[in-house]
Amino acid sequence: MDKLTDEQQIVLDQFSEITNFDKEKEDKKVLRLLTVCNWNLETAIARYFDNDFPQLLDDHHFSSIYSDTQSFNGNTDSVFTNQSVAPPSNRSSSPPNVSPFFNPPDISFQASLVNASDELLVPKFQRALPINNKWKFQAGLLKPSSEMTKLNPLLTSLVFILMLIPKFFLLLGYGLNRVFGDYAPHLFKFLGLRKDEDDFPSHPTHNSPDDVAQHDIRKYVAEISGKEGEQLPPIYNGEFNSAFEECRKNLKWFCLILFNSESSSAERIIKEIITNERFVEFIKRNDVVLYLGDVSYPEAYEVGTSYRAYGLPYLSLIANVSLNGLSYPEFSIVCKCQRLLDGFNPTTNNNSISRLLKRLNRIIEKYEPQLVTQRFDKQEAEMSRIIREQQDNAYKESLLKDKQRQEEKVKKQLEQDLQISKQLEKESLLKQNKIKAKEYTIRYINNYYIRDDASWVKGEFTTIQFRTNDGKRFVRRFSKNETVFDIFMFVLSKQMINSYINRGVYDNDSDDDGNDEESEEVYEFVEEDDVLEYFKDYPFKYDEVENIHLDFEFDLVSPMPRLRLVSNHDPISEVKGIWPNGSLLIEPNDIYEEDD
Repeated sequence: MDKLTDEQQIVLDQFSEITNFDKEKEDKKVLRLLTVCNWNLETAIARYFDNDFPQLLDDHHFSSIYSDTQSFNGNTDSVFTNQSVAPPSNRSSSPPNVSPFFNPPDISFQASLVNASDELLVPKFQRALPINNKWKFQAGLLKPSSEMTKLNPLLTSLVFILMLIPKFFLLLGYGLNRVFGDYAPHLFKFLGLRKDEDDFPSHPTHNSPDDVAQHDIRKYVAEISGKEGEQLPPIYNGEFNSAFEECRKNLKWFCLILFNSESSSAERIIKEIITNERFVEFIKRNDVVLYLGDVSYPEAYEVGTSYRAYGLPYLSLIANVSLNGLSYPEFSIVCKCQRLLDGFNPTTNNNSISRLLKRLNRIIEKYEPQLVTQRFDKQEAEMSRIIREQQDNAYKESLLKDKQRQEEKVKKQLEQDLQISKQLEKESLLKQNKIKAKEYTIRYINNYYIRDDASWVKGEFTTIQFRTNDGKRFVRRFSKNETVFDIFMFVLSKQMINSYINRGVYDNDSDDDGNDEESEEVYEFVEEDDVLEYFKDYPFKYDEVENIHLDFEFDLVSPMPRLRLVSNHDPISEVKGIWPNGSLLIEPNDIYEEDD
């Protein structure tokens, strides 16, 4: 801590403030992390939170990692392709923890000097990619090339030079091949003049759409091996890219095997490896997706071209893993084998298949934990997604319920407001009708209550005696031209006049609001004439209304004969109970109580 510069101390303080690391336990690791990251605060914080700081690669371990890889590559079996990487000159001894049981393909190292600190990129597998679907459109259009133009693709520059040589030397080479080819086949094969049947073909043999449509690799394997059902491995039924995507997304092992049905090795690979009981059991036990391809057909040929299967039969094991678990896993070729049958001895086939399966099992045992971890992380992420989705759905459902409750509340409030409005409107209308009925009665009193009936001739009128429930009596003459309604109006007028005599009139009585106690000025009446005189100057609110509806709070009943009058406009002369004379009892009714 004392050897740090001022700038480094500031960076360390900022790192401690942001990450809040344990200074007692992680002090040395943090200093090493900052040193490897060249005291770049953002890079160091990112690696710290990614838990990348316990396994740092700096310039002190540069040479040891290279030597580990060299020891790793130097002990591979001959069945797999031997690929080596040139290590740097400062090679150190390899650690004992490396398990050299297979040779991974195409391991590359890159080192660069960044701000005076060496950072070694972690070695990676060769990445596996899906194939181009152009083979679908080339079926039936490809034509076999001439044997004369069939040269090794690695010798393109040599062919170009040979094109410049006179035709004589070319003919001389073919002549020597015909004479000495059987004695030195490898020499002439190197020159591109000889071809092994297990070499990758220059073009697919079956190009017609009918051949491609009728091709069934599982049926072909069953015919060659003479086995069926559970004895056969679960060969993937579909295109290569579909199998590729299924394994990549579901984190499965992907086994790719290519062979040429035009070669004699096709029958051997099917009988000795593909349909071998132990190989079938290996595929099923590890849930490996097995893709078989015949390179004499366009799709498998495209696969072999993309994966550089220059020697057949070809086998590769692919998975979404990284070489040592330090780098981000990618769908990569974990191991591959060219000319798979070169390591098989027909007399010791069991030992050969045992050796192959032993290597494949070791590969799966080593890298399966990475896939298990990824599957667990994927399952955990899926569960988190489902939980978030359920929470979102519950939240949306809650919002929907709240919205529905709010809408119901608003709707209920609107209904209540509407009911209140209707009730107020009804009350206002009732009050208005009550005032109109009162004014109608007062106008009736002013016009018809006082009249001179002394000159009426007998037979032109009827005399009716009225009795109230408190024993009071009064008599009234009605003309034969008057109606029963006029009888009811007379009784109503009489009751109104008596009520004014009994209670008097307040200054707000014309409003009919019932606030008598708040009134200051009082009009008192002694006789009926005083009330009639008051009505002559009554302050009407409404104009005269005809045919207004009146609710009479009493009934008129004739005791002999028993008759209850109904307010209508029938002439009095047609009612036998009150013509030419009659007696009526004024009985209160309960119309308002019934309304309530």
